[in-house]
Amino acid sequence: MRFLILLTIFYCVIPASAFSLHFAVKAPLIEHLRSVNDQWKSCMNGSEMNELIAFQSNEERITFHLLMVEKRLRAVESWHLSPEQQAKRNENLSVLHRYAVGGDFPQNTLHAQRQPYFIDFSGTACAVGYLIIESGHENFANEISKKYNYEFIDDLNRFAPQLSLWADENGFTVDELALIQPTYYPKELWLPVLDGIEGPVNSVIYDVYDGSYLVGGNFSDASGIACANVVRWNRQSFEPVGSGLPGEVKRLYSSMSHLYAVGNFSENDIAYELAIWTRDTDEWELLDLIPNQTGETNNFITSQSCWVISGWTLENGEKQHYVARGNANGTGWEIIARMDKPVYTIETTPLDLIAGGEFMVIDDTLEASYLARCTDCMSLQKQAAWTGFSSGVDAPIRILKRIYEAHGTLYAAGNFHDKNGNPVAAVSRLLNGKWQPVIRVINQGGYNMNFINDIEYVTITGEFLIGGEFETGTEMYLWKNLARLDLLSGSIYPKGHFNATINDIQSLEGEIVVGGKFTLSNDYLQVNHIAILNQMKTSIAQDNPEVVSSTVYPNPFADFTRIEVIGTQSPLKENKPELQLYAITGQRMAVTYESDHSGITLYRNDLPAGTYIYNVMVENKKIVIGKLVVW
Repeated sequence: MRFLILLTIFYCVIPASAFSLHFAVKAPLIEHLRSVNDQWKSCMNGSEMNELIAFQSNEERITFHLLMVEKRLRAVESWHLSPEQQAKRNENLSVLHRYAVGGDFPQNTLHAQRQPYFIDFSGTACAVGYLIIESGHENFANEISKKYNYEFIDDLNRFAPQLSLWADENGFTVDELALIQPTYYPKELWLPVLDGIEGPVNSVIYDVYDGSYLVGGNFSDASGIACANVVRWNRQSFEPVGSGLPGEVKRLYSSMSHLYAVGNFSENDIAYELAIWTRDTDEWELLDLIPNQTGETNNFITSQSCWVISGWTLENGEKQHYVARGNANGTGWEIIARMDKPVYTIETTPLDLIAGGEFMVIDDTLEASYLARCTDCMSLQKQAAWTGFSSGVDAPIRILKRIYEAHGTLYAAGNFHDKNGNPVAAVSRLLNGKWQPVIRVINQGGYNMNFINDIEYVTITGEFLIGGEFETGTEMYLWKNLARLDLLSGSIYPKGHFNATINDIQSLEGEIVVGGKFTLSNDYLQVNHIAILNQMKTSIAQDNPEVVSSTVYPNPFADFTRIEVIGTQSPLKENKPELQLYAITGQRMAVTYESDHSGITLYRNDLPAGTYIYNVMVENKKIVIGKLVVW
């Protein structure tokens, strides 16, 4: 470790206030210690407390705090202790030292502010809990965790008076245990987007034209801005998109010139399958692709000459589920498959169209449980030919997605159980023409494991996220509706805690945005149907801790793009940046660019189409990481 342990000894009393400071800020030592344990507030004497210091991580700062406490407690007069108490105290302080140096501390995954965690979801104990466990009282530590896991020692002692008995037996006072106890900053905090959106969100997409987010669902207001089922978030405020749409939006798709929406649109007693917004005019056009039909469209795919939609219509009072295709000019539409149950998702491979849902039969004769493949579907000049494609998939599929960062592999996700309640592969991937299970939940201890609505690969962190309606955790901890999937082991780990279903996940350049039916994250933070997590904000240096970020426009790009570095204390004011560019495979790419004191202009030249990771460097230090896409 790069810091020195300060040896000045003085006594502390318990204050009531709280203090918080980012670990990388170069500030007086006392302010950093108070950010771990506010009892340091009354330990102001000593010149060392005013020395400026910064840390590389919260873990390093917690280690520093614990080692400081150890030194203090070893220097306390203990003549009043019995030999047995003195021996146990010394042994416990040695245990505390090993614990501090080990650096394995609880994670705050449920609170928006710094908070004590006696034992976290993975079984990692705090310093006091670890001392109790190592002294042979693991059951007592678990009892505290189950009843008072997030309490401060001062309050916990009132709830669990046995703690005083343990402290006395081991040569401590409760006040000393309270000084040991760290607080932990949120590991990942999902934040509201302004005041949120007043109704469910079904689709969130990144607008390649200007870097904003487009949001669709069933709502009429977004943080006080009147809108009809579709709205733009420009990272500062919400904006209407044209005059909105006359019905619930199920999915959005964007291009450089247009925005496409499918859903349940109706105007003047006419049902419309598709809506197109033109950027130049800021107006919507409703398309009645299949005349005399009433229903809902839930997916849309386009190629240069052919569009494909899926949804349902009402025929003789009953829902008829279908896939249809037609010309990109809105003519020549025909239904090319009728399913007995819902079609939830469609996606293309280089050769075929894949459909997924609850259906079991196509066109009354073809058995195709949950998945079907159509060859020649994207060519209007050829007859669409459907075959079953569900070998290895045993439950309804709700999302099909090609993960381009994973070599274009097609993933399918859906229900966690089959129609008989047996656990099945909730996520599968297509390898060598066969579906390979990725995750199979065998036993979740009675938790509700219903379905996955969306999957997303976060390039910057390498995380594979799943969102929907499910629970995961342990006996004492429960997370709902958002998780990280380990593709190697098939295990799922918490990524967030939302009180209702997640419908869509969108990520780009370290930002993750989720939309759905939820209104709360972590059980108390109001997020109202849309929430954001930023994993990519990085500090430039300990002497200049202000966070900087970047924007890329256009992104994706064909010829050139501009990377702007943002931040009032941007280091580019004094230095021109350098650029490093890496392919998803990890290969560093040769690049042509120009830099100035606000950012970098990158020229495509011979860069192949694909997704890349960029590093903006100043004086050989990485200040910003991001993702860009070449058409």
